[in-house]
This record gives sequence, structure tokens and C-alpha cells, in this order.
Amino acid sequence: MYAVRDTEFIVPEDGSAPLYEGLRVAGPRPGNAELFDHLEFGRVLSEADADYIGRRSPGSGAWEMVKGMAQLRPETYPHEGSPPWPADDDAATEAAIDRKIATTIERGKYYEDLQWDGASDAWLVRWWPRFGERIARAIAGSIRQETVPVVVDGKLSLRSGEGVTAGELLPPTRAGWERYLELAPASGHKFTELLDTGRFWWERRIPQRLLSAEDATEAVAAPEAAPEAPSEPMPPDEVVTMPTPSTTIRANFPPGME
Repeated sequence: MYAVRDTEFIVPEDGSAPLYEGLRVAGPRPGNAELFDHLEFGRVLSEADADYIGRRSPGSGAWEMVKGMAQLRPETYPHEGSPPWPADDDAATEAAIDRKIATTIERGKYYEDLQWDGASDAWLVRWWPRFGERIARAIAGSIRQETVPVVVDGKLSLRSGEGVTAGELLPPTRAGWERYLELAPASGHKFTELLDTGRFWWERRIPQRLLSAEDATEAVAAPEAAPEAPSEPMPPDEVVTMPTPSTTIRANFPPGME
């Protein structure tokens, strides 16, 4: 099992307040101090130029990616006496997701047009059971032919088109990612195929040695090759010194994270 960190923080370079997945804030609405604007923050994603975090308003079915929130002040963070989160969020969010699906992937657009990349894991866990099968059907019927991770008879299969509905489409959650890593070694898919699908569906990178255990098992099970005939030693003036392999230094990222 490959662990995934529960909480990630983003500390904006502009000196604004730190943000983290699951944070909900509320501040007085400009021009009307009796009303409050609420915001929920989601997943942190690292791009080449900066770190971004997902953000949505109550009742929204999509997440936008932002670098930070310079206007946030300490009093907007959760504290005793904070304004309650809007009670109608669930009902409004459900309706918004329904409309988003209908106007994007059910109209032939890409999965990424749902704008769920920055969603918090808790939010995905909340809504995937409600909309997951509908999303799978939309992807299966799309001309885009996007490849997604499907579990068929307990085995991972990377599929597109009608094959998507032949099994269970893994959810784009942390639990879905961990199951993907668990099933990947025995799937028969190549490392690059698994890498591409992991990046597409979860915005995560599989561990470099994910398939090593499976390769080792196959090596043990394979029949032993016949010994090669000994070769004659080369004359001293024909001996070739082979170059020493270069060493690649890799950053110590947590498994499954960019």
C-alpha cells in the first residue's frame, strides 16, 4: 500500500495567509457587513510556475485554481463564533453538478471541462457515488476516447469508449488512487500507460518502481536459460574498458506525488 498525505498546505509567495485542503472561510461582503462571502479550498497542485489550490463558492459544482488569497485576513479563518456554512450548499451543489455534466462531457467535451482537478477529497467522496456512473456513461459515449481506469472482475484495465462501462470506473479520490496503485502491478499494462492514466485521472505520478515487484516475480517464475558457451578471453591489447554508468539523482517525493 502506498500512503498519500492527508493534508497539503500552500504558502503563497506574496505573504498572504497559508491555505490548505478542506479550509472554509467566511468574510464580510464588501458594502454589506451583515452578509458574508464563503469560500472552500481544495487540493494543492504544483505546476512549473507555481503552486495552485482549488477554490469554490457554496453551491458551485466546479473548482477554479488560484495561487493564493491576499485579501484573506485572520478573522476570516474558522474560529469560535464564525458564520455557519450555508445550509443549502448540498442542494445547490447537486443541481450545479447536474448542469455541469449535462453541458460538458454529455455534450462531447473533455472530462477536464468538469473542473474537478482542484476538488477536495472529501467533496469528491461526497459526490462521486451520486454522479460516478453517469460520468462513466458520458465518457464511454464520447468521441474523445479518453482512457480511464476500470476494474473488471477484480483486475485493473485501462479502457476507452464502450469498454468504460464494462466494469467499475475508479473514483478520482485518494482511495481510488490507492486501489489503482494496488492493482497496477498485476494489470499487464506498461509503466508508461499507467503513468499517463494516473496523471490524467488523478493528477498524480505513479512511483518509479511500482512494477518492480511484479517484474521480480516473473523473473523467478521464468524457466532458467541454458548456459552460454564460455567465450575466449580477449588478447590484452583488445580489452575494452566499459564506461561507468551514470548515476541519476531523484528528488525524494512521497509515493504517487509529483
